[in-house]
Amino acid sequence: MPDPYPGYRTLHALGGAFRSRLPGKPVVLTHHTQCVTALRDRGFAPDPAMFRPRLPGYWRDGFRPTILRSVLLMHGTAHRAYRPVISQALTPRRVEAMQGTITQVADRLLDDLPAYADQPVDLIAALAMPYAARVAGLLLGLDADMATRAAGLMRPFVTAIEFTTADQRRAIETADDVACTLFSGILDKMASARGHTSGLPHGDDLAIDTASHFGPHRREDAIANLALLFAAGFDSTASAIGLSIATLLNNPAQARLVRDDPQLVPTAVEELLRFEPPVQILHRVATNYSAHPQITPGTVTMIVTAAANRDPQQHPTPDRLDLTRPPVRALTFGAGLHFCPGAGLARLELAVLLPRLLRRFPALRLASAPTFRAPGIGFRGIEHLPVWLSPPCVRSATVGTTQAQPS
Repeated sequence: MPDPYPGYRTLHALGGAFRSRLPGKPVVLTHHTQCVTALRDRGFAPDPAMFRPRLPGYWRDGFRPTILRSVLLMHGTAHRAYRPVISQALTPRRVEAMQGTITQVADRLLDDLPAYADQPVDLIAALAMPYAARVAGLLLGLDADMATRAAGLMRPFVTAIEFTTADQRRAIETADDVACTLFSGILDKMASARGHTSGLPHGDDLAIDTASHFGPHRREDAIANLALLFAAGFDSTASAIGLSIATLLNNPAQARLVRDDPQLVPTAVEELLRFEPPVQILHRVATNYSAHPQITPGTVTMIVTAAANRDPQQHPTPDRLDLTRPPVRALTFGAGLHFCPGAGLARLELAVLLPRLLRRFPALRLASAPTFRAPGIGFRGIEHLPVWLSPPCVRSATVGTTQAQPS
């Protein structure tokens, strides 16, 4: 979906809450205050059952049911027990300590881009995906090749919990057995490992801690959460990178701010994440009575956080990108008990990569329109982002010089 935001403006005008005609007839929330309340209210919980009515048999086979066993859909005691395992690996101190390694990953990938100087390069395939995958791999002790392979397998699974097309379901089914084997092998490796394998300073590896938490008798739960942690860590960040680059290339004056003012970068990252969030909708089920008359126990609720990020009652001029805007309370990473534990790492990845890319390639520009993820209702991203790295005059000179060289 190239541009969902005009539709969100219409939803705001309708009052921000209504019952939809989608399967299960969920209540849709779009106003910022409504979304914050639902995310922070313990009477709303993620529930695997809310995905099954769409394709009941689809969730019974292969690797797919493991998604429903992951921390993404945990609540109550199970969530409280496992959440600290993730949080301890992603404390501000540990994330900050990863900056040097993340910078090295970014610089290596940027060093490879000049090979495309005389042709368009897809920045999703050449930069956003491998960068996000390798950083996510650091958390689980995966080398660059294994992380890249895992990313290719897990990318289709992200669409499994939204309104997938028949082609996407077939792609998921094709990758199913391979993904299960891959993460089962990672679990076996980590279950027998001790010490640091990921380069994280002064702390155990997240994969080892996950294997230890679930133990040998809950193997499927451990595999589910390793897969979810990796998929969430790389896919949302890769999408945020692609969306941010496209947004900056469509707003060159704002891009120059990121390139030229290092002090502005943290604020710029917050505004980019507000303006174009990779996760557009969060799902919850009401478990207790709600103050909203349409929401009774058992009601599925679609919390459209991307619409909340552009609520005119919360954000002045919400549809204008302004990287100098003071940081606002966006819902890009959710809120409440299920606030994304990887938010700090995702912000750091963007803060490291974006200014480096723009400084290294100041003439960076779109070669053609981006191809957006489909259907892209819950998870927004760009599948292909073709760009020119150098201006036309430089490309012409390079081609001319190459042709003039003797054989």
